[in-house]
Amino acid sequence: QVKNLAAQALRAQGYTVLEANNRIEAFRVAEESPHEKIQLLLTDVVMPLMGGKELSEQLGAQLPEIRQIFMSGYVADAKFRREIEHRGATIVEKPFFPDEQ
Repeated sequence: QVKNLAAQALRAQGYTVLEANNRIEAFRVAEESPHEKIQLLLTDVVMPLMGGKELSEQLGAQLPEIRQIFMSGYVADAKFRREIEHRGATIVEKPFFPDEQ
């Protein structure tokens, strides 16, 4: 699973990783964690219950300083890519390898 591989790669680089499988878990994790410790949201564009864009908008409203990286297995259309970049976020196309980024 991509989530597990990404988490493993981040941990190997010394990062603390808080994992969630959907938006409900993501908000629970955010509520249970000190805000200053959550520095990055790494989310897939397509997820169960809520897309990554919607998750980032809602979580970003609670944590305005959070950086955002979107993963996508689909080539993002130009409008979506511009919107992501305008928000200061990054989009990474899957598959990817940790040493490529």
